[in-house]
Amino acid sequence: MKLLVCLLLTLNAQLTAAAIKQIETKKSGIEFSAKGRPALIAITGEAPFNQGSLSIEDEKISGTLTVALQMITTGIELRDEHLKEKYLEVAKFPEATLVIEGVSIQGDRFEGRLILHGVEQKISGTKEVKSDLSSVKAAFDIKLTDFKITIPSFQGITVADVVTVTANLNLKETK
Repeated sequence: MKLLVCLLLTLNAQLTAAAIKQIETKKSGIEFSAKGRPALIAITGEAPFNQGSLSIEDEKISGTLTVALQMITTGIELRDEHLKEKYLEVAKFPEATLVIEGVSIQGDRFEGRLILHGVEQKISGTKEVKSDLSSVKAAFDIKLTDFKITIPSFQGITVADVVTVTANLNLKETK
């Protein structure tokens, strides 16, 4: 019984002590999906995180994650070019940043702020935190027009205003 109590106290101390987790950028990134109209085609893309870290203290997660928008790929070179140059305007707005503050490890919801296209908006969504704190997955929807992004349209296909973003984070301890 004493051994069990000691193990539980040790585990609790590990969870409540401040820990800084570095994002493994080669294994972490965002994915996004949007619907096209009128054909209801799915448009998907991805980009790696170029920097970020999370601190975990008192069972709460805080941190900042950044994506270099020039790294977005959708699988079609011309679409990537239009997305980056015409709609995201990466020359003027090269990064997107997700900021989270004091999000509980427990539960499946989170709130944060997204800075995209020079606009900062509150976002909320769902999250999954692996019990050993080695990974976090978060998903949320954004409206392009909330970020002053023109709705993409090309050859009669228009992208829906709502885009689903999923962040996949693989974490490692910093030393």
